Amino acid sequence: MIELDNKVAIVTGGGRNIGKAMAYALQEAGAFVVIADIDDAAGQKTADEFGPKAFFIHLDITSLESIRKLVEKVVEHFGRIDILVNNAGIQQLHPAATYPPRAWDELINVNLDAVMDLSQQAAAHMIPQGS
Repeated sequence: MIELDNKVAIVTGGGRNIGKAMAYALQEAGAFVVIADIDDAAGQKTADEFGPKAFFIHLDITSLESIRKLVEKVVEHFGRIDILVNNAGIQQLHPAATYPPRAWDELINVNLDAVMDLSQQAAAHMIPQGS
């Protein structure tokens, strides 16, 4: 088992499903876990279930302002970020020949642009601290 004592991990989409399972595994390994989710009820419920080494922060992954606030709050509270799990994502199934442009834009925004935006914001803190 990997030891992550006192490391700080952010898990996007951490309120349920795979994200919740990843957050649980990180916490079991000793990390403090930030559950970042757009679903306030699911995110808060998960953080409450996990106890004092977890807390919830609302995140709209499609908003750079929301991403910046998340990183700001985590660094303000813990002084660092050690692990980032870009789990939040969507799936939209449409035939390629008729894929709706708005659906494509949303898919790219959530699954690619948001991952890059959050990774860059987190890396600005992680790289200088050696994480």
